[in-house]
Amino acid sequence: MRRERAAAINLSSTSFLVAEDNLGTQKVLRKILEAAGASDVRFVTDGNQALQMLKNWVPDIILCDWNMAPMNGKSLLATLNSDKGVLSRIPVIVVTSTTDKRVVQEIIDSEPEHLVLKPIVPARLYNRIGWVQKKLQEEARRSGTKLRANMVAEPGSDSSKQQDGDETWLL
Repeated sequence: MRRERAAAINLSSTSFLVAEDNLGTQKVLRKILEAAGASDVRFVTDGNQALQMLKNWVPDIILCDWNMAPMNGKSLLATLNSDKGVLSRIPVIVVTSTTDKRVVQEIIDSEPEHLVLKPIVPARLYNRIGWVQKKLQEEARRSGTKLRANMVAEPGSDSSKQQDGDETWLL
């Protein structure tokens, strides 16, 4: 009998919008997030649906697949980054199965907070989410900004690349 390990992060006060067109991956993400206590997790299947949902609700973190149709992750990130309001400040973690170096560089150039490769390893996803939470809390403390819920604040512009096992991710 396999025993599930408890998540090393508490996501009970963190809301997520998941833009993912694969229903199997949606189920995996739901299970991983709920295992860490997340209860406000909403799913859409492409960038257009994500933008529609964002008109009425702002999550703490967006998990976004790169290869979706009709609006893919690149177009969604471009739209979010060009927004003059709160949308540009929502941290985005790109989730993708793509390992092609050109595509990975294209993802990095689109300026998400992080990148997680499929198949999704819960510890890696928790690590990325925890990093985003910590970064936003530190930036809020430095700027005197209060975090909405416990997450969204004005992000800084510093970013660098870091190696984590076989994944490249943004800091």
